[in-house]
Amino acid sequence: MLAAIEVFMDEPANGPEAKSILRFVSDSPDVMVVIRQPLVPVTGSDEASLLLVGFMAGNARAQILAGKKEDSPVEGVVGALAVYRKLQARAPSFKVPAYEEFAALEARGALEAHVRDLAERDGAAR
Repeated sequence: MLAAIEVFMDEPANGPEAKSILRFVSDSPDVMVVIRQPLVPVTGSDEASLLLVGFMAGNARAQILAGKKEDSPVEGVVGALAVYRKLQARAPSFKVPAYEEFAALEARGALEAHVRDLAERDGAAR
C-alpha cells in the first residue's frame, strides 16, 4: 500500500492508485481514517476527490509507518496539502481558501495545532 500511496502523492490522479487507497482505507482493519468536513472542506469536483484521497493517503501512511491504528488528522491534512500544491502546479489559478489558510499556517509552524483544534471541535480528535 505504501507504494500506491507514493505513486499517488507523486502524481495525483483518479487512477488505480487512488482507487487502491480508497479501498484500503475503507476495508482495512489496520487503519482508521476519520473524514471531518473542516479538514477536507471541498466537495463536488475532480480536484476535491484528489484532495480527499490525499487526506486519506497521508493519514493512512502515518498509521502504517507507526504500526499503530490511530486516526492521524494532521498527517491527513499534510497529505491533502501536498496534493493541493501539485494541483496548483498544474493549474496555477486553482485556489481553495481553506488550503491557502492551511499553507499559511504550515509556513508559520501553526498547522498541527490548528488541525488538532479543528478535529477536537468536530468531535473525535486523536
